[in-house]
Amino acid sequence: MVISVRHIVAGCDTNDEGAQIYSAIASNLRVGGSAIVSFAGIQNATSSFVNSAFVELLNDMSLDDIKKQVRIVDASRQIREIIKRRLTAEAEKASLQVA
Repeated sequence: MVISVRHIVAGCDTNDEGAQIYSAIASNLRVGGSAIVSFAGIQNATSSFVNSAFVELLNDMSLDDIKKQVRIVDASRQIREIIKRRLTAEAEKASLQVA
């Protein structure tokens, strides 16, 4: 099942909007083992949104598992880059704290 961001939230600006997307992603992962997240019709996302929607997944799974199980489609370059940058930075920070 495809998670259409635009059909769940009005924009990709706030932590609350991100939390709604996180909930949808986590639910799909529990049921089907994977999630496809569509950003069709959305041009920008803030770091607050990305932190709540995607970085929170690092509490549940590794970055490698996120890469394998969560697919981003119909996203602008800006959205793809901020998701990648925030996930990578937080995963690296977490690995440094463990070591």
